[in-house]
Amino acid sequence: MNNPVDSRTKYLNLVKQLTGIDFEITTDEGIDEKRVINHLKNDEQVLIRDEESTINKRINKRSQINEARQQYNLEQIFSLALDHVKGDVLIDKLDLDWVMKFTNLAKNCYTPSMHETLVKNPIRRTSSTRLIFIPKFKNTFRAWYQRS
Repeated sequence: MNNPVDSRTKYLNLVKQLTGIDFEITTDEGIDEKRVINHLKNDEQVLIRDEESTINKRINKRSQINEARQQYNLEQIFSLALDHVKGDVLIDKLDLDWVMKFTNLAKNCYTPSMHETLVKNPIRRTSSTRLIFIPKFKNTFRAWYQRS
């Protein structure tokens, strides 16, 4: 059976890693109520660990983390795509709208397996040399993208 303390610690670490939010859980009495984010069972209180951190600083930190991840995703996906660029691809005729949509989709793909899938499967050339999503992936990606 899972140890609730270990699961909670893992959860808090994951939240901090993904969002930059560094929670502290305490049962101490006398905590300034303005610092309390939430009250849990067993008289536990959730606080932001750094009490000097303003909401704007936390927003900026989360944005930086997210932008860095998105940049990493794009770099990985576009570097993987180099293996698929062949001499017959007409780069000059790429549809800019499609490239921008692909880029917006790609930056939000976080796992190596999704990077590979995005690079290998969802595109093909049409007779007009425009790259498009293969239909079986189009609906999957559209549904996924609309949720994000």
